This record gives sequence, structure tokens and C-alpha cells, in this order.
Amino acid sequence: MAETSTQDVVDLYISEDYGITWFKASSSVTNFFWGITGIDSALSLFIQKREADGTENIYMSTDLFKSTSQTLAPLARDVDDFLVAENYMFYAKGLSGTDLALYVSKDRGPFKRAIFPLGKPEKNYHVVDASEHAV
Repeated sequence: MAETSTQDVVDLYISEDYGITWFKASSSVTNFFWGITGIDSALSLFIQKREADGTENIYMSTDLFKSTSQTLAPLARDVDDFLVAENYMFYAKGLSGTDLALYVSKDRGPFKRAIFPLGKPEKNYHVVDASEHAV
């Protein structure tokens, strides 16, 4: 995998023959993760992509974004940050002002908003570990 960058977005290139030839998997990528062995297919790739309107969406492909016939509906829209960790996926989304909301998907199921009992504005998140299948 290689990238060419312009400010904070990259064009993502992939080689399947040890760098002899390359193809562009996607442009305007701000974040990416390979699928997890045993959970996702061998060619799974998740990307966070900046759209023309400036918003960022999450996409997943099971063929490294090579197929034009594969429909690419976003897994989530208008996200600020994204993480794939073991059998979990997380994304943060801006709310009003500087507040954030954290959304979690377990075992690639639907995303659900995480609820924290603190009663304070949520400004930042950090996922420390998901290796024991708990967060």
C-alpha cells in the first residue's frame, strides 16, 4: 500500500504484486484500516473518505475497491474520526458546538451510540484496547 498526500487527505494505492504495478483504491482518504483476520474477508478495506462537500463518510470494500459493480453505500456519514479494533468499529461524530458522540459497532453489526453516565459534554475519545472483546 502507498499513498500520495495533499494536506490531510491521501490517494490510496495498492499493489498485489510486491510493488511492480499499482492501482488507485480511492482518493480523498483521511483514514484507513485493513479488515481483521477471522472477522472480515481477506481483501476487506475500510476507508474514511472526504467528500466534495467537505463531510467525511466511512466505506468498506471486500475487494480493495477494485470492482466498479460493488455498490458503495457509506457505513456511516458525516464522521469526524474512525477506528477498527478487533471485532469493534468506532466513529466519532460532531454534534452542536464542540460536543461529540461516539458510535460503536460490535461484530460488524449496526452502529449504536455509546451512552456515558457522566452527564458532562463529550469532547474527545480514546479507545485503549479491544483485544479481549470488551470495551
